[in-house]
Amino acid sequence: ISHILATFVAKMNEYQAPGQKVPTHHHPEGVFTQSRVLPLLADLAWKHRDGTTVKAQGIAWLSHTTIDARDKLFAETGVCWTPMHDLFGWDPVKHTVLGFMHNSLRGHGDEHLRNFWGIGRKSYLKQQLKEEEKEEKFSESDATEASEELGALIEE
Repeated sequence: ISHILATFVAKMNEYQAPGQKVPTHHHPEGVFTQSRVLPLLADLAWKHRDGTTVKAQGIAWLSHTTIDARDKLFAETGVCWTPMHDLFGWDPVKHTVLGFMHNSLRGHGDEHLRNFWGIGRKSYLKQQLKEEEKEEKFSESDATEASEELGALIEE
């Protein structure tokens, strides 16, 4: 499936900000269109992780050249490479929904929905999040700058 995902990711990344001009009936000169991907469904064991660490572990897995080395790293981290790590804006932790079995048997669904998606979040936490979001206003130039920095880091 990786070869399919790689093609998909490459095409989706073409439509990150500012997007691509797509001609329409009312706008034959084209309108800018952006695409995003919604979270994936997966059957994963739950551990508290952050997307940056998981992505770094995936890159480390990819950098190994032998099956034994990759298997050993996977046994330690539970992470392997996926082309989804290349998808602009994708967070392998925040954009993963736990499978039904883990939600019901291990009771993680409640925490996942409340903490990551904010469904049923307590009002004081909602207010705290609103205040944090006010401080995190990003302009188009911020997004462009971040994208350029990411590109430079990837090239390193």
